[in-house]
Amino acid sequence: MRIRTFNRPPRPRGRGNGRALIAVAAAVLLTSAAWGAPAAAAEPAATIPKGAFSQPPEVLVHQAGLVVVARLTSLGSPRPMKVTLPDNPEPVTRHYARARAKVERVLKAGRAAANVKPGGTVEFEALALARRGNGSGGRGPYLPVVQRGPQYVLVLRRFADREEWFLPFEWQHYQQASAPMIDQLVKAADVSAWPWGTPAGGLQVAIICKFTRWPHTVRGRETIFFRTYVALRNASRRPIAVNLSAKDAPLWIEARDPHGRAVRADPYRAVRVRMRDDLPEGTLTLAPGEAAFVSVSGAKAEQIEATLDLPVGPWTVQAGIEGPPAADANSVPPLWTGQAVSRPLKIDVTARALPRQSTGATDRP
Repeated sequence: MRIRTFNRPPRPRGRGNGRALIAVAAAVLLTSAAWGAPAAAAEPAATIPKGAFSQPPEVLVHQAGLVVVARLTSLGSPRPMKVTLPDNPEPVTRHYARARAKVERVLKAGRAAANVKPGGTVEFEALALARRGNGSGGRGPYLPVVQRGPQYVLVLRRFADREEWFLPFEWQHYQQASAPMIDQLVKAADVSAWPWGTPAGGLQVAIICKFTRWPHTVRGRETIFFRTYVALRNASRRPIAVNLSAKDAPLWIEARDPHGRAVRADPYRAVRVRMRDDLPEGTLTLAPGEAAFVSVSGAKAEQIEATLDLPVGPWTVQAGIEGPPAADANSVPPLWTGQAVSRPLKIDVTARALPRQSTGATDRP
């Protein structure tokens, strides 16, 4: 996959995204041990609630370079490290503990993990978070989010500035293993089985969505705030270059009711307000068979958000991408043209209940 020069968004004011994330982590830590606590002799571990930062398994596995079922055999002491994380060009300081694990099963092994086999070992930097409730104000002591003993599913990525595996922040990267979870991740790793639409000019689109039930966001209004991940796949035998410039608004979201009524949303409205004249620009080149997540910010695994006014009832939602009307002669390979649409996703829209108004009467006879 090759990405061409997207404008970077303006850097937020303040102390930086890395420190902000650490502050968020400190705010949501629990003082209990990791889920499914092992024997009492095991060392404590920091945790975060299961509902935070959740992603569909397809997104989780696709971003990872290595996914294994393993048990930790050693775990060092947490220490601060200045690192550059994937998808973030700014270095941040986080706490990590050096860990080694014995691999019991490999669910995904990217090119950099070709030598990782069952029965072997893998070393990685395990995230450590500040424990609350000890009067430290979220400044320590730091505890690793994993511990020796339990069988984990470890979803590992590589630092952007060094050839080392690390355990990312979100809880889904270090769950204790279960058969249903492992089956789900194995299915998610099969990109060909994702819900792809019909190829158009060799390009396919898929909606990867966590929910099929969407309530109205405001009482008494028929508005839902729909969010989904969108993936593109090159189903042809030649490279495809796709225009993702936000100024051209190539992505769209559309809902249809059983009678064919269509409601289309503009997912770029918010980014236009937020970034004004500094909209992301660029193209994404996909090799034959390659897939990538895209958003209004370019080739990124970020949710696309759309406000849709939909009455209560069943709907189908589709995402699509439109190329320029003619190929750019200066683009190598030439820019993809035409329109590709995802497979329909069936959803149910429900009303947000109105508050009960008292009339002075009683419900009892």
